[in-house]
Amino acid sequence: MTTVFAKKKCVLPGQSPFRGDDEGEIFDAILEDEILYPLNVTRDSKVPPPLYPIISSPADTSNFDDEFTKELPVLTPVNSHLTTDFQGKFYGFHRSPIAKNNEVIKENLIFDIIF
Repeated sequence: MTTVFAKKKCVLPGQSPFRGDDEGEIFDAILEDEILYPLNVTRDSKVPPPLYPIISSPADTSNFDDEFTKELPVLTPVNSHLTTDFQGKFYGFHRSPIAKNNEVIKENLIFDIIF
């Protein structure tokens, strides 16, 4: 996620450095493609980031405002009209949130390895 954020912030003079015909292609380009710089911008045109956040772990949220990190999560209802093709992409994955009064207490994510 950090890589995507860092690359997305490289937007130069009003246009994205990544190309794609739809959102999926653009996301793939962000993750896999080399950044396309305009011809008038050299690779040496770099500016150091204004901030290097210090984090203690991948789950560290200390750089986010308490206003947001203290909000109670709200479970989104599952759309029951998902296509079979879409459901097939998640074959073997199971998600079972444990909630009380619409607040997630524990999240279980399981992947069954099928041989």
